[in-house]
Amino acid sequence: MKIKIWVEWYDILLKLSKDKRTTLEGIIKEIMNTKDCINLPEINVTKKKEINVNLNYTEKEVLEKIEKYLFCD
Repeated sequence: MKIKIWVEWYDILLKLSKDKRTTLEGIIKEIMNTKDCINLPEINVTKKKEINVNLNYTEKEVLEKIEKYLFCD
């Protein structure tokens, strides 16, 4: 499925996936199955980037979970 996430979130997730030696999809799957968060400060977002992921969640669920994971909101 295709989802649109903020470019800034994408960059953070890409860095996390490289640090954990996994794929972007792998880090998103991990985020979807955890209650942890990394408590980053809020960032200004500019535009969205479309990515392909193979998940059984809606785009809204994925975006909410990523936001919660990154910023503990």
